[in-house]
Amino acid sequence: MKRFLFLIAIVIFYSFSIDIPKHRLIEARHCSDNSKDCRKIGDCIAKKYLLHDTLNLIIFTDNDCEDLNVYRDTFSFYNDTLNINSVDTNRVIRGSENVYFISEISHSPCIGGYDTQRSSYKLTGFKTMPKSFQLNGSNVCDCPTQPIKFELYKNDTINLMDANGKKHGVWLRFFDSGSIQEKKYYDHGNFVDGKTYDSNGNDLHYIGEFEDGTAIMRIDTLGNK
Repeated sequence: MKRFLFLIAIVIFYSFSIDIPKHRLIEARHCSDNSKDCRKIGDCIAKKYLLHDTLNLIIFTDNDCEDLNVYRDTFSFYNDTLNINSVDTNRVIRGSENVYFISEISHSPCIGGYDTQRSSYKLTGFKTMPKSFQLNGSNVCDCPTQPIKFELYKNDTINLMDANGKKHGVWLRFFDSGSIQEKKYYDHGNFVDGKTYDSNGNDLHYIGEFEDGTAIMRIDTLGNK
């Protein structure tokens, strides 16, 4: 009788073991991609989907010119939350201390400006989509799909920041009196043209743009409308 119960216990154990998914990180790739400005929209998930048992993720993060490819990517999955850790690299535990050996080429060759990283992950063993996601222990949500900021001026939309955190359309700056001091035009983050005015509304016929290490000065022909 004891032997029979022992065999039943073994069968039950292996049955549950078969049902337990074996989660594995099988691919992690990182590259610079400034199509999104995570300084404005925050770190976010651009794409997530399941293909059979493989979870595919694309995450954009604000980066400090670090070459994430030299790091060892790890993850944990607990309480239906997937946490990806992209900075746990070359760690050695000596006694009670954590010692990190960082590669001498841990910084990418980006010069000036901001550096957004696009990270692609593939993890196997998932039957359903996790309910929540974390990156290095911090919650990360889906990327915006609508403009994140805009204002209204005389029934027109101004100072709009699109879903990628880029300036778009007409951007105005005003004197304390309420008159226009500066008018700029953007095409999804690209400075197109603009002009400045004095406090009396006279066209000064030039515009300056300095952002992310790039200075631009142009003579404009735009009307003061």
